[in-house]
Amino acid sequence: MENEKFDFKESFSKDSLKGLFSMPKAEDFDPKTFAWKSAVKKAFFGYLGATFFNGFLAVFITLLLVAIFGYGYILSLLFLPILFGIIALAGYIFYFLGIKEMKDVAAGTSWEKPTNNLFIGAILGLVSVIIDFIPLMGWLASILAIVGFVFSLLAYNELRQVKSSSKLASGAKLLFIASIVGIAGAVFSIIIGWVPVVNVVFELLFGLATLVLTFFGWKAISESEFNPA
Repeated sequence: MENEKFDFKESFSKDSLKGLFSMPKAEDFDPKTFAWKSAVKKAFFGYLGATFFNGFLAVFITLLLVAIFGYGYILSLLFLPILFGIIALAGYIFYFLGIKEMKDVAAGTSWEKPTNNLFIGAILGLVSVIIDFIPLMGWLASILAIVGFVFSLLAYNELRQVKSSSKLASGAKLLFIASIVGIAGAVFSIIIGWVPVVNVVFELLFGLATLVLTFFGWKAISESEFNPA
C-alpha cells in the first residue's frame, strides 16, 4: 500500500508541477503501473480540457462580455457555446480514451467494477456531448449526461474507499466532492436563473471550485501506483 497521502502543499512544488505535464516513462515503472499512469494522465488532460473550455472559461468570457459590452452577452449566446462545445468535445474524446485504457488495465482486479462504471459514465457523457450539437435534441443529451454523471459518481464513491492506494482514494474523494459541488451549482443556477448577470457570476464561482477540485483529484490519481488489493 502507498504510505504517502496526497499533499496539497507538495502539489505546488516545482518538481510536482513539472512532473504533472510530463508523461510517465516506461523504464521508470513496472508494465502495469506504466500503463495505468499513462491512461490516467490521458484522462486527466482530456477531462480538464473539456471542463475548462466548456465550463469555467466559457462562463468567464461571457461574464467579461457582459461587463464590457453589456449586450455582448446576447452575442455570446450565439457563438460561444458552439465554439467551446467543439473544443470540449475534443477534450472529452481524449478523456474517454484514457478511461478506456484505465478500465483495460484494471480488468480482473478489485478495481475493475469502479473503472467499468467510470467507463460507462464516459461513454454516456461523450454521446451526450455529440447529441447536444443536434438541434432540438438537447433534452436527450441532458438525460444521457445525468445518467453518465450518476455512473461516474458511483465510481468515485467506490474508488475513494480503496485501501491499497491512498493517493487513488484521496483523488477519488476530491472528484466525488467536485461532483457534489457541481450538483449544488446546477441547483443554484436553476433557482436564480432568471437573474442573468447574477446567475453567470455564481456559475463562475461554482465552476472555479469544481475545476480546482477536479484538477487536484486527477492529479492525485495520476500519482497513484497500480496496486489493487
